[in-house]
Amino acid sequence: MPKQRITKQMVMDAAFEIAKMDGMEQVLVKNIAKRLGCSV
Repeated sequence: MPKQRITKQMVMDAAFEIAKMDGMEQVLVKNIAKRLGCSV
């Protein structure tokens, strides 16, 4: 199975979505990775 390619735009979009829904204090690498379905 090929690795998923995570782009900068995908990371930024996930971070903005987390910030909107849960607040800036929840914009953490582990939360971004969880939202993208990848490892840290």
